[in-house]
Amino acid sequence: MEPNNSTTQQLHSSWHRRLQLKREGLFALALTGWVLVSALVSHASLTLLAFSMLVAVLLIGALQTHHNLRHLTASRRLPDHAVAGRPFHLDIEVQNRRLFGTAQGLVLSNPVNSHSDREAPCLFLPAVPPRGHMAERIEMILPKRGMVRFGAMQLFSHFPYGFMERSVVLGESQDLLVYPRLGKINRRFLEFERESHPHQEGRRPGPATLEADYHGLREFRDGDSPRWIHWSTTARRGRLMVREFEARHNRDVAILLDPWLPDPAGPREQELLEIAISFVATLCVDLCERHSLHMVLGIASNPPIVRHGQTSSRLLRELLEHLALVQGTGQPSWEKLLQELPPAWTTQMRITAVSPRSLDVLARLGAGELSRRNWQNLTRRLVQVDVSSGNLRDYFELH
Repeated sequence: MEPNNSTTQQLHSSWHRRLQLKREGLFALALTGWVLVSALVSHASLTLLAFSMLVAVLLIGALQTHHNLRHLTASRRLPDHAVAGRPFHLDIEVQNRRLFGTAQGLVLSNPVNSHSDREAPCLFLPAVPPRGHMAERIEMILPKRGMVRFGAMQLFSHFPYGFMERSVVLGESQDLLVYPRLGKINRRFLEFERESHPHQEGRRPGPATLEADYHGLREFRDGDSPRWIHWSTTARRGRLMVREFEARHNRDVAILLDPWLPDPAGPREQELLEIAISFVATLCVDLCERHSLHMVLGIASNPPIVRHGQTSSRLLRELLEHLALVQGTGQPSWEKLLQELPPAWTTQMRITAVSPRSLDVLARLGAGELSRRNWQNLTRRLVQVDVSSGNLRDYFELH
């Protein structure tokens, strides 16, 4: 996957400011009141002087806390996207535009409005000099896919005594698209795919196939065409060697996703759907790393989603964006999905159908006039993956 350009939003301090007394400040205020009462009762000048000094401390703290957040701006840079379960970075920069006075003891909060119950990531800035700036980076991991909203940043200051807290809301919220969690496709699944659609060994594909790719050499067998003997290798090894070809239709792949989710759905059903989506997303990443491959992604949502094209990083981003926003449904629209699939590829492409339940995809694909016209030899080209069966661990493991 290609690196992504980051987007930056400049966040300036707004009118949403707040000054409140902290618990320590309440204790200090109570102590000041007690000293005042003692001074009035005892008529002691020293006690009255102590009261005046405490009042001065409280006033200076309030003024300094208010002044500490004046003329500050901040910028937050989010990546174009993130991947669930993988770390990414938030780049934060705070600038002090004052001519005099260092901003000290700042706490910057980034609230995240997502399904996660995690606390908002905070950043402590010890000091920002006048006419200067401080840049920091926060590493985050979001556990779930989907659109995640980062709320407006909040800047807090307890400086200098911690009696009072001054807060300023900076800018507006930003959205970040989180791709599904990815994993690793085991070799067993790739071997099973190849077995379901074998090479055309020792001969060119027939007229139904438009092209073929050179695959390798092997020894001559009975029934092989003499036209494909590789004579230079035969002379070097002293035995007949023939060319082996892989049909180009091995390079057409369709992935169908069944986003089934019962109503009401329990934690187990939701987990199975997320695993199915992660498996499909990992397949898309694996296939888009290959060249000259035509790929179809069909999602039986309501309405259905069909995207296809030649594998590239651009197509991969589009596929992952759709998978990140898939919503489960109790009535997947398979009939509409089959009608929208590109008919030119259905006669030869490999098909992988993924579902979080036990689903007879072959019966759905083989029903009606559509299948008799376009879906030929489905049993040889269809791989069905039932996530709920427990056999997925043989093919796939999450990172």
